[in-house]
Amino acid sequence: MVEAESRALLNILAPFFKDDGIELHYQSPERWLARGEVFRQLNAASLDRVIGRSIDTWMPQGPSANQLRRLQTETQMLLYTHAFSEARQGRGAQAINSFWISGCGALPKGWQAPQELPQVVDDLRQPALTGNWGAWAATWKRLDAGPVAEWLRAARQGTGLELTLCGELALQSWHGPRNGWLSKLAGQWQGSNTFRQALASL
Repeated sequence: MVEAESRALLNILAPFFKDDGIELHYQSPERWLARGEVFRQLNAASLDRVIGRSIDTWMPQGPSANQLRRLQTETQMLLYTHAFSEARQGRGAQAINSFWISGCGALPKGWQAPQELPQVVDDLRQPALTGNWGAWAATWKRLDAGPVAEWLRAARQGTGLELTLCGELALQSWHGPRNGWLSKLAGQWQGSNTFRQALASL
């Protein structure tokens, strides 16, 4: 979908969403930003986790989930016979009959942006999403020999270390303070291989 068509669709849906206390803002042809209290306590999955899978498992969860499901149904009904949809069908384009919500929540009070952004390694994401477990295992071996080894070296030098592993439904974090104790602990990790065993078991 091109920008002009996306903006036209946003103009169609914006008043409709506003009735539910949701403001829509254009960001890109395939992504809009939405703001409203309805999203504050909503747990929602990213679209790439849902594509090609049953959406029932990944429907938004939270106090306002039913309100948003109703809005999805009403959006489908609105667009079903709308001139916008007929124009797309007339040129052989796929129908647009719903929307997907992700990236919801609210920043906690007093939150400040970190001075240093975290290093994100998402090499495991695609193999996990596609169920390619051979590639997933091979990627783990490469990460163990590369970034994980680098983090352990940094920890031995007393650099603050925090490692978070994220799955689809949970996360696990390891961290330590920036002092000599962390350096000693890192040496114990290296010697006993406990840290690596913990990573390999996840």
